[in-house]
Amino acid sequence: MKNNIVLIVDDVEINRMMLADLFSNDYGIMEAANGEEAMTLIGEHYQEFAIVLLDIVMPEKDGYDVLDFMHFNRYLNDIPVVMISASESEAAEIECLKRGASDFIIKPFNPNIVKQRVRNVIELFRYKRSLERIISEQTEKFRGITEFVIDVLVNVMQVKNSDTRRSTQRVRAYTREVLNFIYDYCDEKYGLTPQKIELISASSILHDIGQLVIPENLIGKTIQLTDEERRTLEAHTSRGCQIIESMNTLENREYIDMALEICRYHHERWDGSGYPEKMVGDEIPISAQVVGVADTYDSLRSGVQTGRKYTHEEALGSIERGDFGMFSPVLVESCKMMADKLDEIYEQYKD
Repeated sequence: MKNNIVLIVDDVEINRMMLADLFSNDYGIMEAANGEEAMTLIGEHYQEFAIVLLDIVMPEKDGYDVLDFMHFNRYLNDIPVVMISASESEAAEIECLKRGASDFIIKPFNPNIVKQRVRNVIELFRYKRSLERIISEQTEKFRGITEFVIDVLVNVMQVKNSDTRRSTQRVRAYTREVLNFIYDYCDEKYGLTPQKIELISASSILHDIGQLVIPENLIGKTIQLTDEERRTLEAHTSRGCQIIESMNTLENREYIDMALEICRYHHERWDGSGYPEKMVGDEIPISAQVVGVADTYDSLRSGVQTGRKYTHEEALGSIERGDFGMFSPVLVESCKMMADKLDEIYEQYKD
């Protein structure tokens, strides 16, 4: 089978042996003792690798260098990388994830947990490659913003959450209506046009696509999250962008770029309390601001955010108070002015 080799990159031989023992029954094994060797093997055999297990601190090119090499040559689109390092530095973990690593495991580790996490990452990327093939075959039939791609992704998300389709329909409808209100009644600083409003609305469907790779027990969890659970859940923005970027066979790059913008920033908040970049005010693109308020309203009404379904009035009150992060005064006022329309959309598409 293609893509069935695990590349283990570590300058300590005993570490390579331990990992090889874990995976040798299910996968072929290649090893590299430093980053330079790893880059050579990846360049020569990149179509054969299922995953790269990569240490950070090594002679002759470290793990960061390998990640940069793979990013520059676009290998990260097809080969997932899991960092396995003795470093317990949160900064190191964040840096690796920023550079494209799919996961970060700290040594010493539980072998069974490592085996399962690596298998999960491999299966996700195999699914992604399968999805790319489907998209490629359909591009001659579908032009522009293809509903086919949207349906494939939303149907996959429904496996985790049966309400996903109705939720995405609602978020799309809220987004369109709020943007139209701003376009009609606010100043022109946002640069909205009818065409841009439709583009943002269509792209909003992919805002939570990163939840595909988040453990099911964290989706919609309403009790207090641990720090690790919170980081895992928040990573759905960056993971979602990886999935969207994988759709680079689509003709409409404008759609991909807008979907990326929304996916990455729809959890940013006006007061800087959001994530992943703690953006403030109108640093946040208007597309992400509107999808963010639409997603929050829907999460409150459907009970995803709190564990109980808020009434229409309670949801608007929570948004106005900033219970889950402040939204811009323009958005808050817009939602209040068109409150009846938001409630109408929820009732139209509710379970």
